[in-house]
Amino acid sequence: MTALLTAIATHPVQDIEVLLSLLAALAFITFLRGFLTGMQQIIQINMDAEHLAHARTRAMWGMMLLWIFFGVWEVFRFILGAIV
Repeated sequence: MTALLTAIATHPVQDIEVLLSLLAALAFITFLRGFLTGMQQIIQINMDAEHLAHARTRAMWGMMLLWIFFGVWEVFRFILGAIV
């Protein structure tokens, strides 16, 4: 336990990288779930256009979260570059 706490205290950047990577992976899964569910609308044109509005919303949320996490990472990287 001491080794884990020492590793976290001495290398916090690595932990932030892992956290942002996991969050980005979850955002990508959210995007894929909405996008692949919405592909049914494209393949079968005979469906109602408003039927899969939740899929489009889910895909947009996933994409927005990916942009947000990327922006947070870039700001964090810029600040670290200016400090170090």
